Amino acid sequence: MNHHRSDILFGFFVAIMLLLAWHVRDVLLLIYISALFAVVIGPAIGVVQKIHIGNWHPGRGLSVVLIMVTGLVLIGAFFLFALPPIFSDLQGFAHDLPGKAQRVYERIHNLPLLSHVDMNALQQHATEALMHALGDRDIPLPLISQYLGRLDRAVANGSVAPKAGELLIAGVTDVLDIYASATG
Repeated sequence: MNHHRSDILFGFFVAIMLLLAWHVRDVLLLIYISALFAVVIGPAIGVVQKIHIGNWHPGRGLSVVLIMVTGLVLIGAFFLFALPPIFSDLQGFAHDLPGKAQRVYERIHNLPLLSHVDMNALQQHATEALMHALGDRDIPLPLISQYLGRLDRAVANGSVAPKAGELLIAGVTDVLDIYASATG
């Protein structure tokens, strides 16, 4: 009987500790990240402290500053030299995507198993299922600004409600307006 009581007390203690950890999770996350930085940067600090210029060698604080500055310079160099080609490739991919998507659609349609599938009906069914799943709930503004950036201002000023159906109609209208202005 005493063994069961200790199991119950241990379970109760673990539940209380988990509840306490949940309430202070932000502080625990900060401590975890600090410990991670200390473990990762610690060996580098030792290497920098071993550098001697004459009789002088950097102390621990200067070593940390040098490592941080070096890290920031490396991150800056990455953004300066690596991101422009990545963005250029992404723009090329976005430019080529409609043609490639059309070729994939045609290849799928030519497969014997899928040649009898009505893709328009499938798209309509998927859209209806999504609208039904989202229902009449408000879509959070961060999601709208991230994935439907062109509609962000309209939702913010209240001309479009943040509902899935209204966002769909506003998005299609926006694309059709762009197409109409492009074709004159």
